[in-house]
Amino acid sequence: MVDIYTPPGTPGNAVNFVLPSSSAPVSTELNFFPQGIPVDYTYDGYVQLNGSPVARQVHVHLRETGELLESTMSDAATGYFSVTTAISGTYYANMLPILGEGYNILVYDEIVLD
Repeated sequence: MVDIYTPPGTPGNAVNFVLPSSSAPVSTELNFFPQGIPVDYTYDGYVQLNGSPVARQVHVHLRETGELLESTMSDAATGYFSVTTAISGTYYANMLPILGEGYNILVYDEIVLD
């Protein structure tokens, strides 16, 4: 599930949060693009603003309990982030835009690592 908010009067300010999955990109101004889940329980992807990589805080939680697995900052030069776990299960990930940026938090739900 993706929480999508497009601030009024800001055409072209697309935010892309690239995460693992097999589903297609959400076709809106604010996008969350799947990337792929390796078997070793590494969850990775890219964060982009207007098609350019940006540094943003990414959090991954165990869905059953809400327990935070890991928080990481995406790389400013590439937008890449990666978190690793030895625990299989269902997770959700979120990306925090910068305060005042005009976007809501992005959430990607039901990530199954098994």
